[in-house]
Amino acid sequence: MSLLGASHVPTRRALRRWPAALGLGASAAVAAAALVVYVITPRPASVITRQALPKGASVQKYGTGAGLPELAVGRVAPGFSLPSLRGGQKVSLAGFAGHPVVLNFFASWCQNCRAELSAFAKVSSASYGALRFVGVDTEDASPGRARSLLAAAGDNYPVGVDRNGDVATSLYLVEALPVTVFISANGRILGQAFGAQTVRSLTPWLRRLERTAAWHK
Repeated sequence: MSLLGASHVPTRRALRRWPAALGLGASAAVAAAALVVYVITPRPASVITRQALPKGASVQKYGTGAGLPELAVGRVAPGFSLPSLRGGQKVSLAGFAGHPVVLNFFASWCQNCRAELSAFAKVSSASYGALRFVGVDTEDASPGRARSLLAAAGDNYPVGVDRNGDVATSLYLVEALPVTVFISANGRILGQAFGAQTVRSLTPWLRRLERTAAWHK
């Protein structure tokens, strides 16, 4: 989708910030009502852009980003280390150094995140050489539910738990879910995709990532 709508669900942190950013005043009822209308009804991209973006950020005013903050293409992807959703060793971006990475931010409470999990299962199990897939379970109070959803879809790649949304919001500027970030083999941002993905929408990105692996050798 070109504008934020039903396929892209605001994170809980974003919902807390938007009333002030939109100038809705202190009334929680008014803020909630306005946000419901906003999420359901697409609005111009400028409505939700931040007034002051962090250093290294850019705003895509048109196209798939719909004005959502996103990391500038070419900047180094922010590092992180998160507890594993399935237990065991932490999930760290540094652990995939030298490999292109498909980084998917999702949550069990996000309907369109659930809808795209089967697509990620298919592409992650296909032969894409050096590519690595990593999930980040974001602001999720039900990690058990997230594990069940991933298992049902057939997703076996590493998934980190970002319980408070610190990695998603502070490091990757995620305002709504789902978001997929494509990181080249040299650790830099290649691009981002907003909203639920399909095998068809992911394939061109994966091919581009494969080429970065060849260049990195």
